[in-house]
Amino acid sequence: INPLATLICKAKFTKLDINKVKNAQAQLQKKVYASLKNNNYYQSLSIPEITNIDYWFSPFVLNKLALIKKCIDEIQDDKIKQLFLVPFSESVRECSYTRNNEFKLYRIKSEDIRYFNPDVFNIFFVKLIEVIHIYQQNYLPLIHDAKISIQNNAFVTEQEFYDVVLTSPPYGDSKTTVAYGQFSCFSNEWLGF
Repeated sequence: INPLATLICKAKFTKLDINKVKNAQAQLQKKVYASLKNNNYYQSLSIPEITNIDYWFSPFVLNKLALIKKCIDEIQDDKIKQLFLVPFSESVRECSYTRNNEFKLYRIKSEDIRYFNPDVFNIFFVKLIEVIHIYQQNYLPLIHDAKISIQNNAFVTEQEFYDVVLTSPPYGDSKTTVAYGQFSCFSNEWLGF
């Protein structure tokens, strides 16, 4: 099971107090921008060990992503933190040198790198607002006392009953499947999986 897929499923099906989520979002935004006022904030950041990291990320982007990740990690409520890691994961891919319209891992053209300057904070906070909205509109009304069972099985026994089953298509690297490992490798490494 892809740990990123597991994280996303847990985030979607965990019941949260939406007022606490929105308050945490506002606090996170304040914290990120307040950190920028500290001239030494780069020194306390932890950049993950990613193979060929300089090939896939600019130093500017790495520092911004590391700051967001550090601030998310400092959120006390693990369930809210889990939800906030979903848009962070999306932001990692969008802010990398990866061609974002591909399902496989391809780097943008060398001549395009000169002009590639993503607004990392804006990308993340727009995605965070979208994720909170989608969660509030589509998932929260349906979640009661959800119990999540992560299984790596091709089938379940007749004695097991589920209201929702989320499955993944076959893993592979062809026109009919998605190269999940390639698609989610940066996110998994940034999240420590």
